[in-house]
Amino acid sequence: MIALIFLSVSAKKMANTSANYSPAASTITSYIKNVSKMNKSIAYHYLSRLPTLKAFTADEYHSRLSVDNLVLDIKQGKQDPYKVEGDFSKRILK
Repeated sequence: MIALIFLSVSAKKMANTSANYSPAASTITSYIKNVSKMNKSIAYHYLSRLPTLKAFTADEYHSRLSVDNLVLDIKQGKQDPYKVEGDFSKRILK
């Protein structure tokens, strides 16, 4: 139950964090909301990994890209999604 409340509050905070809200942040929020409809536990797990993804992005791209910009780059074909996911998976498994 606490996880569900956290998921709901965190998704709302993500959606309302700043005036310069990006389409990528909207994509991430929308994705997590959709996953939560199918499986709240997995959505909570994904949401709990966002700080790790933020740190990975800052380290891997030397703070040139935010998570939002990384998502946009992947969508625009500027980044290989399989390489990004593989590198992120390696980071998590360390």
